[in-house]
Amino acid sequence: MKKIIVILTILGGMLVFADAKSDFEGAIQMIRDNKVTDAVKALDKLSKGRDADYATKSNIVLGDYYLSQNDLVKGESYYKKALGDKSKVNPDTISAALKIGNLYLYQGKNDQAGEYFEWANTATGDKEVRILEVLGTYYYRIDKKDLAESKFLKGAQSAPNDIPIRLTLIEFYELKGDTTNANKYFREIQKLNPEFKYSTLGTYFAQTGNNDLAIKYLTRSQQSEKDPYADYVLGAIYYNQGMDAERKGDAATAKSLKDKGVKSLESASKKGVKDATDALAEIKNSGK
Repeated sequence: MKKIIVILTILGGMLVFADAKSDFEGAIQMIRDNKVTDAVKALDKLSKGRDADYATKSNIVLGDYYLSQNDLVKGESYYKKALGDKSKVNPDTISAALKIGNLYLYQGKNDQAGEYFEWANTATGDKEVRILEVLGTYYYRIDKKDLAESKFLKGAQSAPNDIPIRLTLIEFYELKGDTTNANKYFREIQKLNPEFKYSTLGTYFAQTGNNDLAIKYLTRSQQSEKDPYADYVLGAIYYNQGMDAERKGDAATAKSLKDKGVKSLESASKKGVKDATDALAEIKNSGK
């Protein structure tokens, strides 16, 4: 009889965990179906349930939800529930710690942010490239550039085939004025991906909002690679800068930049870049 009771107890626990998994997946599907209120109720119930793993996952999703609603206090509270007392180290608790760190950084609580970033890095053995990159970025932001560099370099060392950390190092060294090391990591990326070019790097910087570096590498692409897509991205940058100048009331600068942008877009269009042709049509239709 005792054996039967033990077996039933184990089976009951397995059913609870199976239910938690299906309930969590159901809540995520509710979010996708835009049934957010129902999803929040389901996740809140799971966050208080017996399955610790899915309670943690639910707390993280709830934290994300409340942050999306600009309720920073509730968002923080759910992330902290997910993290708990920091005794468990797994992808979810690490994620919770990083989210708390980013939240504190957003609020200007730099010292508190650092505690969570550093805990996540220590907990993962000071060797996980994405966490080292986050920690390095944090150090850079608080003007501890030597520490930032050391974490970026350790990230590159721990992940010899990782391109994103090398992109970060290129930007770091460009901002530092160290073109030798910037070129070194550009060449490393080219070894990992032979199709990586100046135009690729310039487009990356355009996407991340660093227009100065975008223009530098796209111009270099125009000069050495003759990549017509570089003309398109440069044209878009110049034209958008012209629009910004126009909004600020600087008519002369606006006209100069917009003309420069249109000229570059026309060059790309003539070389067969459809995106450039579409952009020119949009500019013409807008009358601007």
